[in-house]
Amino acid sequence: MTTISRYYDITYKQSVVNYYIKYQTNISFGHVARQFNIKGGESTVRRWYNQRHSLKTKPRSGRPSILTKDQIDTYIKKKITEKNRSSEPIHYTQLLPIIKRATKKNPSLRTVQRYGKEKGGIKMKRTIKRTVDECNIIYI
Repeated sequence: MTTISRYYDITYKQSVVNYYIKYQTNISFGHVARQFNIKGGESTVRRWYNQRHSLKTKPRSGRPSILTKDQIDTYIKKKITEKNRSSEPIHYTQLLPIIKRATKKNPSLRTVQRYGKEKGGIKMKRTIKRTVDECNIIYI
């Protein structure tokens, strides 16, 4: 037994709705569903018609960033890069109060971590704690 996908492409949905709009005075949703052989029938075409404005692909707005790209570069990426170059560990819990003071904004710890990873390109790494003797060894 084969199953036929019930998912239709957005362009196909738009063409069905455009066909209905063009001949709206002479045809019904059921007629369009039968003509295009749509499994859901009249109710599916009616739903597509009611959602016709949302069928267009458009950029999603989402929630705006708390910190700007410049702030992320300055207070997250730059600070972590400086610490990495000096071989010192840095924790986001140390970074968070600095960001709050400098930007006068209140991002959560998880938000700062996400910004560092997604927008700053920083990889989270866990390191092994070294003893004082291990730190003083000079490799040649």
